[in-house]
Amino acid sequence: MKIFVLLFSVFYFSSFSQTVFAQCGGASPNLGPDTVFCSGQSIVLSSSGSFSSYLWNNNTTLPTRTVNQAGTYWLQVGTVGTNLIVNGDFESGNTGFITNYNLGTGGSYGLLSSEGTFAIVNSPSAAHNNFSNCTDHTPAPGTQMMVVNGSGTPNTNVWCQTVVVDPNTDYQLGTWAASALNDPNVAQLQFSINNSPLGTVFSPISTGCTWTQFFQTWNSGIQTSAQICIKNQNIGGSGNDFMLDDITFTPICYERDSIVVTTIAAPVITATPNDSICTGELSNITASSNSPNLTYTWNPGAIVSPTLNVSPPSSAFYTVKAVDLNGCFSNLISRMVFVQAAPTVSLQFSDTICAGNQASIIANTTGTNLTYEWTPNLSTNNVLVDFPPASTSYSIMVTNSVGCSAYDTASIYVIPTLTNSISGSLVVCEGDSTTLTVSGNQTGMEYLWSTGETGNSIVVTSAEAGSFSVTGNYHGCPEASANTVVSVQAVPQLSLPADFITCPGESIFATATSSTPGAVFNWINLGLTGSTQTISPTLSGYIYVTSQVGNCVSPVDSFFIDISPNCFFEIPNVFTPNGDNSNDFFHLVDYSGISSLTCVILNRWGNKVASFDKPDFKWDGTDGNGHKVADGTYFYIIEAENYAKQAFKEHGMLQLIR
Repeated sequence: MKIFVLLFSVFYFSSFSQTVFAQCGGASPNLGPDTVFCSGQSIVLSSSGSFSSYLWNNNTTLPTRTVNQAGTYWLQVGTVGTNLIVNGDFESGNTGFITNYNLGTGGSYGLLSSEGTFAIVNSPSAAHNNFSNCTDHTPAPGTQMMVVNGSGTPNTNVWCQTVVVDPNTDYQLGTWAASALNDPNVAQLQFSINNSPLGTVFSPISTGCTWTQFFQTWNSGIQTSAQICIKNQNIGGSGNDFMLDDITFTPICYERDSIVVTTIAAPVITATPNDSICTGELSNITASSNSPNLTYTWNPGAIVSPTLNVSPPSSAFYTVKAVDLNGCFSNLISRMVFVQAAPTVSLQFSDTICAGNQASIIANTTGTNLTYEWTPNLSTNNVLVDFPPASTSYSIMVTNSVGCSAYDTASIYVIPTLTNSISGSLVVCEGDSTTLTVSGNQTGMEYLWSTGETGNSIVVTSAEAGSFSVTGNYHGCPEASANTVVSVQAVPQLSLPADFITCPGESIFATATSSTPGAVFNWINLGLTGSTQTISPTLSGYIYVTSQVGNCVSPVDSFFIDISPNCFFEIPNVFTPNGDNSNDFFHLVDYSGISSLTCVILNRWGNKVASFDKPDFKWDGTDGNGHKVADGTYFYIIEAENYAKQAFKEHGMLQLIR
C-alpha cells in the first residue's frame, strides 16, 4: 500500500514544443460514373478505397448507402494524416514530452517504488517488483513504453507535448494504455488540449498488460498551437499504476465526391395460356415481351428459357420473370400446367424363341376405356400371337378416353436353324496329333463329340485317326450335326551324305534323299530347298536338313564340313646329316591333313637313291643299303593326297651338306 500522497507537482523537461504541420494525402473518394437503375428497385452506392470516416448527404456514416430514387448523392470521407507526436512510442527514451511526474530513482521495489514517478523501460516488471512482465504495445521492433506509478493527486499531467496545428482542422488524439498489474483500482485518465478536457475519463482494464486503445476527435477552430496532455484523475494511491505507448495526434482531412442516379422503366412481359398435358409429356408455355435482350427465368426449377418445357408428375403452378441488360426485372406472371392421368402399359413375353415357334405377347395395363394399337397391326386387344420368321420388334400404343397414351416395345430374338462345321487339319502325321474345332451359327452353343467330349474342340492323335462327329444345341432348339474323317500320313525318313573334309575355297556337292517320294528338302541354315546343293563353305560347321511331305516333317539330320587348314605342305631344300641333332634329316615340315604320300630321292644322274611311302618319312642321307651318300645336289619327287581326296605332286632340288 502507498503510504504518502504527492502534494506538489514539478515539470520534468519543463519546456518543449514541436513545429509539425498537418498533412493528409491518400486516395480520394470515387463513387464511380453517373448511373441508372430500374424503377421500383434500389442500388447500393459505395466508394472505392478505405477511409477513416464517412458522411453521406443524408447524415448517415456507413461506407455504403442504398437508394431507391433518382437524384444527386454525395459522400464526404475523412482520411487520417501524419502523426504529429514526436517519440510517441518512447523508443527514444524520456525525450520529446513534459510531465508533472518525477523520473523514478529507485527504492525497495525498484525504480518506481514511489508514487508520482515514471520510467521508460521495456517491461513493467523492470520498473517495479510487483508489476507484471510484458512487452510494449508494438513489439519487434518496438521495445520501450512509459510505466507510471500513479499519484493520488487528481488532474496531474502524466504526459504533455505541444504541436503546431492548422486552423479549422479536425484532429484525432489517441493512445494505447494498460494496467501495470492486476488491481481493481485502475488509473482514471483523460485527454486535454490547451488545458481544456477532451472527452470523458477513460481507464485501462484491471487485468495487467492488456493493451487498450483510446482516442478523441478535436477541431482546432482558430487555434494554431495545441498543448496535448494526458492527465490522471485518480485520487487513490493504491493501484493506479499503468503504462502508455504509441501516442498519436493526426489531422483528419475530408474530401467529397458526388454521383447522379437516374431511373429507367422495367420491361413488361406476357405469356401463352395455361397448358394441359398427359402424364410424362412436356408442357409448352412461352413468355415474350416488346423489350429486347431479356433473360427469362421460370420457377420452380430456375429454368432459364423463354419457353417452359417441363413434365411434372401432377398439376403444378409456375412463375416467370425476365431481366434486361440493365438488370431491371419485369413483372411476374403465373401459369398452371394441368396434368391428365395417362394409362400405363408393360409387355409380358419371352424374348427368345426357336425358328418356327409361336410368339405370345400380353399387354398389362392400368386405366379404363382403353384402345390398343399394335405394330405390326396384328391385334386390337391386349394379347398378340405371331410366328415371326426372323427377329422382330413389336410395339403397342394404349390410349384412354381423354386422349392420353402409353407405349411399350417387345423385341423378340428368333434363333435361326442351328448349323455347325468342323475345322482343323484332317491329315495327322504319324506320332503327332491334330485339333478339331467346331463352330456354329449361334454364340453360346453347347457341343457333344462322338468321343464323348464336350466343348468346341478336341485333340486327335495319329493312333485315334478315323471318323468323328459332333452335335450342337442351343436354347432347346433342334440340334445341328457335322462329320469329318482324320487320316494318318507317314513321316518321311531322311538320308544325308557323310561328313566332308575340304580345303579353303573349295566347293562340295551334297545330295539328300527321302524314304517318301515327292519330299521337299529344307537346308535349314542355308535357307535353300531341293535335294542336291553346291556348298562353298567359308567356315567349318554342320549343315542341318529336314524332309517334308505335306505337314509331316522328318527329324532334323546333319553332316559336318571340315575345312582343313593344311591342304598344302612345306618342303625344305637343305639338310646336314652330321649327327649333331640339328637338321639331320630331310622330311616334311608339316604333313597334317595329308592322308597318303610317296617320295623318291634321285641323284644328279637320275638314279634312285632312296624312296618312302608315308607322310612322316625321314631321309638320313643313306642309300637303300644304308651307305652314306656323298655331299651334293639331289632331287625329290613327292606325290600325295589329303583327306579331302585332293592330289598333290611336288619336285625340286635338295642340297646335302655334312
